[in-house]
Order: sequence, then C-alpha cells, then structure tokens
Amino acid sequence: MKKIKQIFQEFLSDWRAKTPKIAKFFRNLAGTVTGIVVVLSGIAGILPSLDVPIWFTNYGWYIAGICALITAYSGSQKVKSEIPINPQQ
Repeated sequence: MKKIKQIFQEFLSDWRAKTPKIAKFFRNLAGTVTGIVVVLSGIAGILPSLDVPIWFTNYGWYIAGICALITAYSGSQKVKSEIPINPQQ
C-alpha cells in the first residue's frame, strides 16, 4: 500500500512540475480529443436520429482511453534543468 501511495505522490509531483512546450501541446491536444469523443458519444446516445459512423460507436471509447493516457503521460513530463536539483547524487 505504501508503494502505491509513493507512486501516486511521485506522479502528482511530476504533474505539478513545469512541463515542456511540446508535451503541453500533446497534453492539450489529447485532452481535447478525449473531450470531443466523449461529448459526441453522449450526443449520439441522446439523439437516435443522429447518424454516427459504425466505427465511431465501436472504437470511440478506445480512442478516448488512449488519448486520456497520452494526456496523463504528457502532463507528467518535466523540464530537464541544467543544474542538478539534488547535488548529492
């Protein structure tokens, strides 16, 4: 249990650290795609007259899940500094 808590705390500290520009771009893009897929799936479920491609209904949640993982990974990237933070290494 302590190991899971330690991994979670490490992920949160990585998430709060400064993110590189390219990682921010991919984080924001993947987050946007995730939101769009979820909203379109919800609208397609509410409005039965809306024609949605069959591949979207079959694979939309896979796309959203993969994009959510990309968002989490990109958000946890840190800017590499020139000066070591812990000089005792």
